[in-house]
Amino acid sequence: MDSKKVIREFATIDRKTALSAQLIDGQKLYEYEEEYGTDLVHFSDKILFDILITKKKNYRMTYLSQLLTAYNMLYDYCRDKGYINGNPLEDSVYFQPEHLITKIASLGNVKLYSRDHIKQKCEEMQYNIPYYLSIALLIYEGVYDISTLASIKYSDVDFKKGIIHHDNLNIKISDELISIIREMYRMDQYEIFVQRGKTSYVKMKDFYDENNFLIRQVTKGKMASDDPKRHMKVISDKLLATGLNSIFLYDSGLIFRLVDEIGLEKFLDIMEFETKNRRTAEDVLLLQNLFDKWGVKVSVSFFVFNYRVYIPLLKYNKIL
Repeated sequence: MDSKKVIREFATIDRKTALSAQLIDGQKLYEYEEEYGTDLVHFSDKILFDILITKKKNYRMTYLSQLLTAYNMLYDYCRDKGYINGNPLEDSVYFQPEHLITKIASLGNVKLYSRDHIKQKCEEMQYNIPYYLSIALLIYEGVYDISTLASIKYSDVDFKKGIIHHDNLNIKISDELISIIREMYRMDQYEIFVQRGKTSYVKMKDFYDENNFLIRQVTKGKMASDDPKRHMKVISDKLLATGLNSIFLYDSGLIFRLVDEIGLEKFLDIMEFETKNRRTAEDVLLLQNLFDKWGVKVSVSFFVFNYRVYIPLLKYNKIL
């Protein structure tokens, strides 16, 4: 059966199916048809689980929920048209929340970073350690993403109070991080390790601070661009070199701040509401007040739904 043709048919029904077809196409599951010896239309729930979770390593629960809704609609359509006998996702044990979350954690699709692990990964770079630490710990302590980090100016930081004021962002940062940022600004040059054949040497590049970005710019020539998007690309490349993931940095920092504030047992009780039925209006208010205090721009319901994938890591101490 031509899966692409079926999905094109499916997409023409209405706007919802068109969006679902677009989401399915984005996963590019057609490339697995030969490997599994059948077409996408006839994939079983086990095959879908293997591809989406094991191979593609999806972990965001909201995105997975959208995907499963799209596939359910497609398989319902295929069943109604007589292309298949039944919807493989109906009553699937593979996509039950508890099994799904446990598998995501066991496969390493999500990672929970300790502060010590972050510092270790930055120190392994050997050169420019305060620079790498400043990037990683700023995200860990509450800067939502690299795009935001790249637009923060030095003048946005109140070093006496340890607060970053930037647009709608108000973040309290640690004394340790303030000290590391100051150390970054004491660096005379950025060092680059160069390996050419059997010859190795350290190449020095100047910093350019005239644009006032908090994360210092490394020059290419005499000046550095004042475009935050280009600055973001540089920061992203530098963070990538450490092996740290910006999403896991932010998520880990937020989780550990909550644990420090309300205690591990209380945090797990709130997060495991689906099985323990203990979350109350007071619990929701507790988290929401902390989010407001820290400038976290997500709802409690969104947080609990998405961040449940980290819970097995916390419970069984699978922390890096």
